[in-house]
Parts: sequence; structure tokens; C-alpha cells
Amino acid sequence: MYKIEKDIPVPPARTNISKADSKLKDILETLRELEIDHCFLIPMSVDDLKDKREVNVLRSKIAYAKRILKHREKNNIQLTSREEKLGLRVWRIK
Repeated sequence: MYKIEKDIPVPPARTNISKADSKLKDILETLRELEIDHCFLIPMSVDDLKDKREVNVLRSKIAYAKRILKHREKNNIQLTSREEKLGLRVWRIK
């Protein structure tokens, strides 16, 4: 069982993307400019592509960026992605 504590204030929610997560920032900027039926490639090493955790982390960042666009900018885009030899390719389909 964990120790229950009280009178500890909740810190404010993070509203900005941290400087450490530049990949998410790059994805957001690209998605803002991406038109329907256009795509972009996120380069990944062969080792990262083999490690499915790395691919899933990247797909999670793409999904998070998509949610940010939907809620902040009311831009409800639809995406699909595929693994390629050079990295992860993302298409805007709607």
C-alpha cells in the first residue's frame, strides 16, 4: 500500500511542448502544413525500425500531435503510417 498524503498542491498542467521533445514539435509543424494525399518521412535507423518500441513511441508522438491539432486548432485530420526502409512514412488521408 502507498502512503496517502494531503495538502500537496497539484502543479500546473504543461501547456507548451518542452524543448527536449523537438521531434514532437517538428511533427506538429509538418502536420499543420500537410495537405490531403501528401506524406512525409520521419527518418529512423535500421536498428530503431527493428525495435518495435521505438516505432511505437514515434507513432504515439504522431497521435499526440494529432490530438493537439484537434483540440487546440479544431483541425480533425486523419493519418496513416507505414514503416519503410528509411523510416516511418505518414500520409494525411482526410
